[in-house]
Amino acid sequence: MAAFSSVLAIPPLMSPDSGGYLNWEPIRTPGYPAFLWAIGWLSPSFAALPYVQMGSLVAGAAFLAQAGARLGSAWWIWTLMGLGIVGNPRLWQLAWQMQTEAMFVTLTMVFMGCIAMALALRPKGQRWLIIASLALGATILVRPVGYALLGVAPLVGLLWRGHRRTAVAAATLPAIAILLAISTWNWVHKGYFGTQIFGGTNIVGQVALLVRPDMEFRDPATEVAAGRIAAGLTHIREHLPWDMQSWRLYYWMTTFAYNPALYDYALPAIRDAVQQSFRQFSSPIERAKQENALGWAVALGTIRQSPYGYIHHVAVHFVSLWMLPTISSQSEAALLRATFCDEAFKGFYCSGQVNAIKLELSESILKTKDTLMLMAMLASFVLIVVVALWPAAPLPLTFSAVAALCVHANHLLVALVEAGLFRYALSMWPALLVMMAGTAAWMLSTAKDYFERRSRLASA
Repeated sequence: MAAFSSVLAIPPLMSPDSGGYLNWEPIRTPGYPAFLWAIGWLSPSFAALPYVQMGSLVAGAAFLAQAGARLGSAWWIWTLMGLGIVGNPRLWQLAWQMQTEAMFVTLTMVFMGCIAMALALRPKGQRWLIIASLALGATILVRPVGYALLGVAPLVGLLWRGHRRTAVAAATLPAIAILLAISTWNWVHKGYFGTQIFGGTNIVGQVALLVRPDMEFRDPATEVAAGRIAAGLTHIREHLPWDMQSWRLYYWMTTFAYNPALYDYALPAIRDAVQQSFRQFSSPIERAKQENALGWAVALGTIRQSPYGYIHHVAVHFVSLWMLPTISSQSEAALLRATFCDEAFKGFYCSGQVNAIKLELSESILKTKDTLMLMAMLASFVLIVVVALWPAAPLPLTFSAVAALCVHANHLLVALVEAGLFRYALSMWPALLVMMAGTAAWMLSTAKDYFERRSRLASA
């Protein structure tokens, strides 16, 4: 704790989202509220929460490191990986808050660790795949972006040549069973089928800056809400840079705009349109369902009429997530301050947000980080293709490809529905280090085999 506080300030326990978890709001998956209920029963003030979350991170990293070491590679590489995970002060900062990230990262590490254990036992290991799937179900219940990893699970099962059906079933069916059970319970007791009421009131914030006044929508309520959103955000939309050279400026403008666009423009317009259409609601859940549905209608209608804009938007945020987005130079910071305080954005950006425009580390470190992460993103595509085309790929390399798939899936789902914030990217920090550690272990093993062959040939 002392080491953490010497690097970063300890954040407040409560965050703007904490109340939603404590109150079991229907837009939240029930995993983290249930976890908080258990912590609150033991520690009503939640004073123990940060330490429980920190302890879970350490335990998850230890399990992942020892599971990686079972893949037949240098154990010390995986030890360094584990130290790299727990040595990131940003993860400790997240663990100090009543936010889902710490438990999501822990369960993601358990999921990947179980996959490593299963890979080490191929063609057996299906029991570990079942445990991985159960961990995946819990991951989704803690944070819905875990649904992205549900797309990775069947691909993991395909690595079991000759046993693919059973492996795919083991890797996916337990998670699906958990989700179906929770969804059925919500349907019976709350009136909606799903792990939560989700999507519409998130993605509408992502597309709010793409809504134009000339767009047409089939439903009158959708037309009214979209028209109001478009009119309110015209001054932002018309100044967005669309050239590829300005993609970082586009990222920062849309990221800083996400919350005000969603909470000050999109959601009030949707709520008023729903209120005018339905007048009365039988319950708060019914209201949430209608607002979510209208949010989806606005978002899907906007995407249908502006596909290029949406693809560009998603691509920029996807790449930014891979680069662990930070303001990386004094010139970039100066450009953002000048842009945000421009007269065109008066009252939107400049109030309070300029203080967040600063360099957290030295410019040289941040630029090096950007370069390395861009190289890691490009290498991850090569890694996945190589393993897909190489049935006998070494286990560390195969595990690296699985980690790369996890990162891609997470970042893509986030970019599709929300702004690519740093803390969302940080959730994949363990997967990034697994990808690097597995690749390093394979390269070390290959080099060792090469020199041993050279030595045998020389002695012969």
